[in-house]
Amino acid sequence: MEKDEIKENQIVNNEEGTEETSLNVEETNITSVIEDQQDIEVNAEDKSNEKNSIGALFAANLLDQLIMTAASAVLVYLIDLIMRTASGYMFVRDNGALILAGGIIYFVLNCIYAPILERTKLENTFAKKILNLN
Repeated sequence: MEKDEIKENQIVNNEEGTEETSLNVEETNITSVIEDQQDIEVNAEDKSNEKNSIGALFAANLLDQLIMTAASAVLVYLIDLIMRTASGYMFVRDNGALILAGGIIYFVLNCIYAPILERTKLENTFAKKILNLN
């Protein structure tokens, strides 16, 4: 009689253990499927960002260079205007001094533009903000 009760308890315990094991396996399978789907979505986003990033970064750099060119032209004009009104001097337009001054100002702006703007509250250059990069 006692042997029969022990066997019945073992059968009941085995059935409960099987149910728990199958639930754990199903939960693990569902979790792995969800993780796989998230990885696929992240990989798809990365690939689309890679395709857009080269062209977008090129456009942003081109726009930044245009901004610096315009800024250097304005600065050369302002410096020439200040020199003429304050001391009577001006850039000589015949021998390219105006172009040389613009090139020097452009070089200086090009060296300090990105590092300064990336450390300000903007955390990006103007072109990258306009194009919503990074």
